[in-house]
Amino acid sequence: MEIGKTTKYFKYAIGEIILVVIGILIALSINNWNENQKALKKEQEIIVSLQQEIHQNITELNKTIRYNERNLVQSDSLSSYLATEFNNLQVKKIALAFDYNPLTFDIPELEQIIASNSNVLIKQKDLISDLRILKSNFNKIEDSQDYLDELWSSQIVDFVVSSGLLLETTQTSENTISSKEMLAAGYSTKQLKALLHTKYVLQKVWKNQLQATLKKAEDVLALLNKTTDDYY
Repeated sequence: MEIGKTTKYFKYAIGEIILVVIGILIALSINNWNENQKALKKEQEIIVSLQQEIHQNITELNKTIRYNERNLVQSDSLSSYLATEFNNLQVKKIALAFDYNPLTFDIPELEQIIASNSNVLIKQKDLISDLRILKSNFNKIEDSQDYLDELWSSQIVDFVVSSGLLLETTQTSENTISSKEMLAAGYSTKQLKALLHTKYVLQKVWKNQLQATLKKAEDVLALLNKTTDDYY
């Protein structure tokens, strides 16, 4: 500074500062890139797990729908039979008509994505709306199923116990109950028809929700399958 070289040293200091800043920015950029790659890898793992999860639930939905379609057919058949003059009812037919196969589904990946408010998604944030709808559909299945469970516990079990029946679908056709036996247990043909109709309506609503959820699950799986190339 004494010999008039202030400008030279000032320029040198500025240059050093600029180099340090550039170095910091490069380091931050590399770190951000690494973090982004980790996030993308995590997202890819989540998408793969979600695909497997939805595929498994689609299998369960199809199985449950097929099983319950058989029960609805049996309900129709028994309702038609109750409209005729009859002396005996096959217990197996009653069992099949009142039976239904509850669906147990497992959706941890879907719930995790929804709970994180899509923060775990990077490239696939556009999927969040469809995933929320799918989760809502699964919730509606549970709600519909709760009504069937309530009917069973509050009404059908009472009928079964009062009538002394063993509602097993594997029973032989020789096992029967007469209209007189039902009346003795406190149930008329009209009451049985009303109980059967209530169960049929609730199961029909449930089946419709199963089918709606199946359709949405298949659509979401198709969208997920299209994302495979996004990570390569």
